[in-house]
Amino acid sequence: MPSNPSGPAARTETGTTTRRSGSVVRAMVTTLFYDVGLSAIAYFAAELLGANTYIALLAGTAVAGLRVLWVAIRQRRIDPFALFWSSCSARVCC
Repeated sequence: MPSNPSGPAARTETGTTTRRSGSVVRAMVTTLFYDVGLSAIAYFAAELLGANTYIALLAGTAVAGLRVLWVAIRQRRIDPFALFWSSCSARVCC
């Protein structure tokens, strides 16, 4: 009896399920948002609140640094992408 290929966990040619690949994509997008998006939001929020460019860049760098610390404490590992993004932001400010 053939299975329903359009079900929520339909198998692909590689044997993985579409639900699993969807959750992987969601996890990557969420991580990217936390690593890049929060620091960009902090920068633009500081700009909108009237801070000069240097202070706005410091705000974005501080948020990126806090993200690195949060991941390091919570997961007990250093996230290389967040560390790279934080160091790039710090170089712009200095």
